[in-house]
Amino acid sequence: MKTILLAISTAAILVTPAVAQNAGTKFRGVYINMPKTEADGLSNNFTLKWEKDLFAMTKEEENIPVLAVYSKTGKHCGSVKFDKNGTAKSADFYRCFFDAESLPPQQFAEAILKNYKLPELSCALERNLMGEALRTCKGLLQTGEEVSITSPTNSSDEPGIHLKRGSGTPKFD
Repeated sequence: MKTILLAISTAAILVTPAVAQNAGTKFRGVYINMPKTEADGLSNNFTLKWEKDLFAMTKEEENIPVLAVYSKTGKHCGSVKFDKNGTAKSADFYRCFFDAESLPPQQFAEAILKNYKLPELSCALERNLMGEALRTCKGLLQTGEEVSITSPTNSSDEPGIHLKRGSGTPKFD
């Protein structure tokens, strides 16, 4: 399995940044802490399938299905993992989730940064499981989620965005 890195530029990506009340930043209707019941609303733009979590770390996680998001043409565009209470705890998105497959990885990452008003991220070169170089940028969104944008330095990986529930907000007082 390859790690995905994503770089984005200001291109015509169909995104509507929004912050839901007491929720995370919305990415085309998906947000961290989204109730499972809201997932059906995504079906207007995507084909949704509940699948077994092949990467579950615990027995409890094995019993919680993952919402796999596919384009209407059948391409895997992302996934959303829920916790035992039925709220989204993490999500992964690829270019097709944003109708941005024609954008090169770096332009895609720059466009995500700009359109979602992401904070300055810390970037580093890392290696995927195949030993290929990836550029990974990480940071915290204003709504508390941890975000990671991964872009391949070659064409074998698909750029991606990973969101997960924050572990807490630091206090500096």
